[in-house]
Amino acid sequence: MYTNFLEELVAEWYDWRGYIVRRNELVGRNPSGRGGFETEVGMVAYDPSRGYLVHLETSTDCRAWNRRRTRFSQRFRLGAKRIARLFRGLDLPDQAEWQRVVVLAHGKNRRHQVLDDAEVWIISDLLRKILENLRNVPFQRRAVPEKYPLLRALQLVASYPDTLTHQNRNM
Repeated sequence: MYTNFLEELVAEWYDWRGYIVRRNELVGRNPSGRGGFETEVGMVAYDPSRGYLVHLETSTDCRAWNRRRTRFSQRFRLGAKRIARLFRGLDLPDQAEWQRVVVLAHGKNRRHQVLDDAEVWIISDLLRKILENLRNVPFQRRAVPEKYPLLRALQLVASYPDTLTHQNRNM
């Protein structure tokens, strides 16, 4: 199954922090009766210890912002009614506390923009947050498990920041 690296990074980040993560879930039977579903929920993460529920959408496409905005808005609107069904048996809040869109880039002056009720992050925002957190988790003392390859690579970058500027002439 194909997964884009941005979606994988976000899923690893939430899973590593103790959230239960569900991805690419088709929800809402199509009301036309012809089969299919109303929408796909990109990612939902639930932290059972704190009761936080987050609905996330990631995108690596470069379509016009208005097209992406329409798609994200629809997914948040339709997904909001059905998220709890993705975690049967757990006591979830009625709707997500946070909605967040993570994209590679978006138009000028859109940094930290709000899309309806969702916060828009670009990848540099996410990377900055992850690296800040991983600086407090030194690789030598508490390595990120191998099942999170993207986070583990970022942990190495955070643990050895001088390697980014050091030039190895033998390579």
